[in-house]
Amino acid sequence: MIRNLIYFILIGFLVSCSYEFPVTDEELSSGNIDLTTYIAVGDNYSAGFMNGALYIGGQANSFPAILSGQFAMVGSNNDEFLQPLVSSENGYNPIVSEPAHCYGKWIYKFSNVTDEDPIRRLTPGELPDMFSGEKNKIRNFSVPLVKSFQIDRADLTDNIYYERFAVNPGTGTLLNDIISTNPSFFTLWLGMYDVLNFAMSGGSGEVDPPSDPDQIQEYDLTPADVFEESISEIIEGLLENPETKGVIANLPYISDLPFFYFRQYNFMRLSGSRLTQARSFTTPFNLAVIAHNMVPDNEMRPMIDFNDNGATLYPQPLVVVDESLCDAVYPDGSTLSKIRQLTEGELVLLTISEEEVNQGDLGSIIPVGQEFYLSENQLHELRIRINSYNHVINALADEYNGRIVVVDLNSIIHEISMTGKINAWGQISTQEQFDFNGVPLGARLGYNSIFSLDGLHFNPRGNTFVANRFIQRINDNFGSNIPLIDVNLFVGNTVEE
Repeated sequence: MIRNLIYFILIGFLVSCSYEFPVTDEELSSGNIDLTTYIAVGDNYSAGFMNGALYIGGQANSFPAILSGQFAMVGSNNDEFLQPLVSSENGYNPIVSEPAHCYGKWIYKFSNVTDEDPIRRLTPGELPDMFSGEKNKIRNFSVPLVKSFQIDRADLTDNIYYERFAVNPGTGTLLNDIISTNPSFFTLWLGMYDVLNFAMSGGSGEVDPPSDPDQIQEYDLTPADVFEESISEIIEGLLENPETKGVIANLPYISDLPFFYFRQYNFMRLSGSRLTQARSFTTPFNLAVIAHNMVPDNEMRPMIDFNDNGATLYPQPLVVVDESLCDAVYPDGSTLSKIRQLTEGELVLLTISEEEVNQGDLGSIIPVGQEFYLSENQLHELRIRINSYNHVINALADEYNGRIVVVDLNSIIHEISMTGKINAWGQISTQEQFDFNGVPLGARLGYNSIFSLDGLHFNPRGNTFVANRFIQRINDNFGSNIPLIDVNLFVGNTVEE
């Protein structure tokens, strides 16, 4: 461990000695926007949710909080950007917590002094406490896990994150709380959880549920018309004051988040007796598939093949359950399991147990459940839905031209993510590096990554990058000169003792 710590300190020293953040000698200005009452509206991504939880350290480094600090430099008079802070250092992790086990954020730790790399570990968690501050002075109205159409629903107080700071629990709405501040300027980044619940569950919900918010279930994809109606209502409320202006961010593709690309579809390696056992297991299955496939093409079933490349541990596509496959039987009439191997382009979720795949039978003899991967068809539907949401966002910016501008996070996050995606052999797909003002930004889960350890949300370094993207759009469109932030002043992913 001492060796690793010395290495980190040395690298930090070298970076600090060789890097100078560019500064401008131009006069700072807020331009033609009024930053007196800046508010933020959104979900996890604006709330400071990171490493799988909402905790006080993450909230302190939310991108709206970072942005507000820059606004203060141009005389915003918004000295205290009040967020509904929790009191927990670890927070509550809804991704992995169960009724019997409450977990907090993920951290990096070394297991022992011989480790070359730290491992991801969960901390003890606790449910968020009630907010004890002045609710009528809150300026960050971002609620983890919220969907667009829930902003104007009184039953949003069923959400444990909104319940704790709702002004009128059970009767009021978050939208009412927001509008009551009479904002002079706002940032809006909302809609990720209209698709993420579906994606993180392996597509367990409906792709096209009814366009009635009362009938949309937790894991369903929000219909595009429901999203359009909801976002339009929110924008209309935010712009009630004719002097109010704002910035709205579009949505990145879920395939550009490490949660979905960190592990390849064929990250399994089999050798020796495990390979022999797996191939023996599939032999009768493949014979039954051959017999069944005397049918039309759309009813054919794929065989399962594990490569034997001698001493080389060949990448093996995971065997998964796929209930969309056609019914088939063995020669004796017994049911043929609906299983197949993943294909290139399909995505394995970060929630899969790497240990059970590498050291057990998961993915070979034991098929992986549908909740741990996304098929090509599901990814296609997700991409279409996000494109439709982004079209709505762009149309609103056109409708309110001069008052709203769009931050294109979709394109820039895609560009960064390409530096973190790996090919079928586990090698980084590109040798190109993404830099922002000379600062390298990573897209795996390393120290320079913009993504926190949950693979979904940004860490302080990532939130600073996002804040800078907002500042650039504000300066380009509202005649302001708000200074950019030195990304090197904010950490990526660090190791804890």
